[in-house]
Amino acid sequence: MKRITRIEKIKANQWEWRVVCGATGEGRAAGYCKTKTSAQSDAKAWINHIENEEARHAGRVVAGDTVYIKPEWQDDGDDEFTFIATQTQLEGQREIKIKAVNIETKISIGTQSIMAEMLDKTPRN
Repeated sequence: MKRITRIEKIKANQWEWRVVCGATGEGRAAGYCKTKTSAQSDAKAWINHIENEEARHAGRVVAGDTVYIKPEWQDDGDDEFTFIATQTQLEGQREIKIKAVNIETKISIGTQSIMAEMLDKTPRN
């Protein structure tokens, strides 16, 4: 479901943020902050929280999840890395970004986009 954020200055140091349903215009959440930046941040945090809960409930990948590349899609050396999702898989989204982290050094070697069907959320034995 598409959500729209509306930020509006209502007093000298008070900003109101609202998140509404893009299709119906129905209000989903609202709050007040002292700065526009804080209002934008609060609205984005609320949207992320809801999208993550919806994705988790539907069995999709959520940002921060450790994911595993299915054996048929692995390259040589993939066992040396832990793969972490850097974005939440939204409904209908087929491609997501993952970050490869070296198991021993804990250093990230970069991110890549990968098709969601190439990933598994359970470790292989």
